[in-house]
Amino acid sequence: MAIPLLPAPRMGVEVERALWKLADERMLAPAREAGYTLAVLGATSLPTERSVAETDHGKWLFVNHLDDPTADEYAGDLPIPPDQLEHLAALDAVGVNPQLAWIGHQLPEDYRIGDPIPRLVPPPRELRERDQRLALTLGSIARVWAMTLGALIAAPAAAGVAALSLVGTDPIIFGGVRHPEQPVVAWCVLCSWDWE
Repeated sequence: MAIPLLPAPRMGVEVERALWKLADERMLAPAREAGYTLAVLGATSLPTERSVAETDHGKWLFVNHLDDPTADEYAGDLPIPPDQLEHLAALDAVGVNPQLAWIGHQLPEDYRIGDPIPRLVPPPRELRERDQRLALTLGSIARVWAMTLGALIAAPAAAGVAALSLVGTDPIIFGGVRHPEQPVVAWCVLCSWDWE
C-alpha cells in the first residue's frame, strides 16, 4: 500500500539511518518486544495539511487525526471499532509512541479530486438494514408511481433509493516518526479495518 503523500525528498544515508533508528526505537522495538508486528512502510515529506491522492489502490484522503472529517459526524470523537481501539491502547501500553497519527480513508471510485469529501463512515448495521427495508419500500412506491405518473417522478425516487445504499470506506491509522532535523517522516500502519 503506497502512502498517498509526496515521496520524501532524497535522503542522505545518515538521515535515512537516523529516521529508521527513531522508527525502531519509538514504534517497532516496543511492539516487537510485546509480540506485535509493525513495519515501516516508507518515508514521505512531512505532511502539513490533508491531501487527496490517486494511487494504484484507489483514491485516498490522508488527514491528521485531529482534523479527521469523520469526527464531525460523531460529536468530535473518531469512530473506531472497539477491537481496534483495544489494539491501539495495547500498542500504547507497551510503549509504541509515534509522533504523528494520520488517517487514510479510501474514497469512493467515482470521487473526483476537488469534490466535497463524502460521508466516510457508514451508519451502524441495524440502521442500514432499516434503510434497506425503507429502500425496498421506496423502490416499490417508485415502480407504482412510474406506472401511474410516468418517469418524471420515478427518476428522483430511484436516485433516493440508490443514495440509501451507500456504505463507508476502509480507514487506516498510520503512526509516524519525524526526523529531528529534516522534514521527513517514517510511517507504520498501527491499525486498519473494514466497515461492515
